Amino acid sequence: MAFTKQKEFEIRARYEFGENLNDLAIIYKIPLVTIKKRKKKAELKGDPWIKNSRSKDGYKRYINESDKKKAEIEKRINEKVNHQLLELEDDIAIKYSITKSILSDGIERSALTRFSRIKKIADLRKSIENIPATTNEKLVIEKLKLENETKKLEYEEKKRDLDMKKEMLNNDIG
Repeated sequence: MAFTKQKEFEIRARYEFGENLNDLAIIYKIPLVTIKKRKKKAELKGDPWIKNSRSKDGYKRYINESDKKKAEIEKRINEKVNHQLLELEDDIAIKYSITKSILSDGIERSALTRFSRIKKIADLRKSIENIPATTNEKLVIEKLKLENETKKLEYEEKKRDLDMKKEMLNNDIG
């Protein structure tokens, strides 16, 4: 079997999604040495094959799309809740204008019942859609994301320092 550009593309794509080169060599019936040579050649040209790179990009894309969808759903839920609250406010105003009283225990009780029902429905919808219900929850999630990014940057910095020290050690020995 010839190692065509099409096969090379397929092998590279599968490798970048996380599959092992040994397994791919067996599947495509191409010597592992040949695949490694193509991989090395691509690296020298400045287009390295990076294992799991596509799955990471896909995950990041999914997270971004998921956040956008959650924001859109949250906006719709908030619009419905605001609409319900405005209706409740109008109903209270109408009922007080009819009774011509300053305060009515029955109207207040029914308004509180309806308000608690609206709040429960909104909280339930947000929990179903996995949307943080309060600003504090949103801030905690954002804080955790920032801490995660900071840890990634620290890891990359330490990795670069380690690589540089290894290179310096190799230069001193050689």
